[in-house]
Amino acid sequence: LYGSFPMGASGKVTFDTRAMIGYLNATSPQITLYGDYLGTTFWVNTESASAGAFAYLLGAGLRFNLGNHFCVLTNFDYLGAKPEFYEVATTTSVIDYSTNTYQQNFGTVNMRVGIGWRW
Repeated sequence: LYGSFPMGASGKVTFDTRAMIGYLNATSPQITLYGDYLGTTFWVNTESASAGAFAYLLGAGLRFNLGNHFCVLTNFDYLGAKPEFYEVATTTSVIDYSTNTYQQNFGTVNMRVGIGWRW
C-alpha cells in the first residue's frame, strides 16, 4: 500500500506513507563461548541456522519539491519479523549435545535523506 498526500495549497511538500508485507530469510551465526574455571578450560558451541518468516515494513516520508523536476526526499522505515529457528544444535567440551528451537525478534530502522528527479 502506498499513499501520497500533498500538504498545503502550493503542493510543494508531500507526505508519503507505505506498508508492505513479504518473506524474510534470516541466518543466526555460529557462536562459540570459551571459559576457564580453576584451570579447566571449557567451551559451548551453538551451530549456525537459517529460518524464514513473514515480514512487514511500515514507512513514511516527506518530499520537498524544489522546482519542476528536483526534490529533496526524507524517509523513515521500520522492518519487523520473528523467524523461528528449528532444532539448532549445541555442543560442549564435556560431550554434551542438545537441540533447541527458538524465535528471534528482528527489527530494523532505516532513515534516508536524498535528492530526487521527478518526471
